Amino acid sequence: MAKVGVVYKVMPDKPGKDALDEVVGRLREALSSIGVEIQDVQVEPVAFGLYSAKILIVVDEEDEDILNKVEELIPSVEGIGNVENVGMTRL
Repeated sequence: MAKVGVVYKVMPDKPGKDALDEVVGRLREALSSIGVEIQDVQVEPVAFGLYSAKILIVVDEEDEDILNKVEELIPSVEGIGNVENVGMTRL
């Protein structure tokens, strides 16, 4: 069974690395509730104390509905200001 790696860029609604760390923690909990784990997180400075995180998740290619669930769930997590799908590849 093939896997798909998806990268999302997540921006918190508040500046500061602490705010981003809180958002990533909430996101980990929310995603685990639907059976998805974050494989990697890369924190990047944006400007004026604002940070973003590129988050890698890996899902089964066979489960067609899981990415829809993920894309509905991520923006609903408290503290997320913006989310963007920046990459997808078959592993």
